[in-house]
Amino acid sequence: MPIKTNTRKIMATLVATVFLTAASAAQAQQTAKKSTVPAPRTPVAAGAVLQKYNFEAGVDGWVATAKTVSLGTAGNPKKSGKASLKISGTSTSDVYNFALSPRTDLHPGKQYQATAWLYVKDWDNATKPPMLKIALYKDGKWVSNTFSNTYAFNKKSQWQKLTVTVTAPTGGAIAGSLSVEKGMQDQVKATMYLDEIKLQAMK
Repeated sequence: MPIKTNTRKIMATLVATVFLTAASAAQAQQTAKKSTVPAPRTPVAAGAVLQKYNFEAGVDGWVATAKTVSLGTAGNPKKSGKASLKISGTSTSDVYNFALSPRTDLHPGKQYQATAWLYVKDWDNATKPPMLKIALYKDGKWVSNTFSNTYAFNKKSQWQKLTVTVTAPTGGAIAGSLSVEKGMQDQVKATMYLDEIKLQAMK
């Protein structure tokens, strides 16, 4: 009889051990799942500058949108510092802009403002003057364009400030990019200079 009693005790202990081990494993797995959930992005404070481009050390990641357009730095004219971004060439009829910035991550639902200084030396189409544009992307897909005030041709060959304000959509991963826009598909030949670009959170 003592042998049978000991056997029952051993079996009960084994069953309890297996149960506790399984429960611990399940709890650990659940904890691991929770730990892999990304923390929500901390909201950016109003007035915080997300991106600045001054072209002191090169084109800062900006690219031309047509093979017939070239980008480079120029020591004159410049709004400040040592250099500006020189944009020159012909924007063909299959594109709407001359130059495009890298994308910057934005916080969903927050308002942003971009400012830039533009100097137009030559522009051979008087139909529509150049402007600054913010393009918004949600989960990698384009969702909207918002445009600044236009460059005033009656003050050509002068630095003019362009300003555009936009509110990022909610939900998903939001990003924005800036571009020097011609606002039409017509072919335009131009020489321009861009400087002191700033993208900042508003509210």
